[in-house]
Amino acid sequence: SFIYSVATQKETVMEAAFVNTYLGQDADTEVMASDFAQYSGLDTSRYQAVIDGSMMVSYDGSDQYSYANMQKLMAMVAAQTLDSVITDDAYLEQNLESGMFSDLSLYFTEEELAQYEDRLLYKDLPEDGTDEERPVAIDVRDSKYMLSDQVPAWFTIISNSKHPENAKQFLLFLLEE
Repeated sequence: SFIYSVATQKETVMEAAFVNTYLGQDADTEVMASDFAQYSGLDTSRYQAVIDGSMMVSYDGSDQYSYANMQKLMAMVAAQTLDSVITDDAYLEQNLESGMFSDLSLYFTEEELAQYEDRLLYKDLPEDGTDEERPVAIDVRDSKYMLSDQVPAWFTIISNSKHPENAKQFLLFLLEE
């Protein structure tokens, strides 16, 4: 069993987490990960995408489930396994000061960002040493995978992502019609 698991282990080249967002009833994260791998042309014999769609974090008197999810997310960031988080306003604001989210202009060209102009969220990033606001999130609430376009859903790239190019592909996948 051990030899089989080592021999068949695949490298994760894109990991995303949906935090405080609601996926549609038909959205299965395993199927979504498989569809993303196909969409992005991953060699699925060697690589995999992982999507966690069930994380909820509350900062109002945090319960055990929220605390466990906070710890899991921080461990994923520290281990540099997490590439993207799709989240709500509360989680985004709570973790912005810690430097969790990237300036998207590091990964997107001006032309690419211009395509998302009406979807971009600009915030002041503490680690850049300026008071200038930078693009940190893209609104994806109208993705076919989301339950409702009335609930905030911000696509972000984690500041220490090992695979930001695959996170970008995940954004395109989410917004594909």
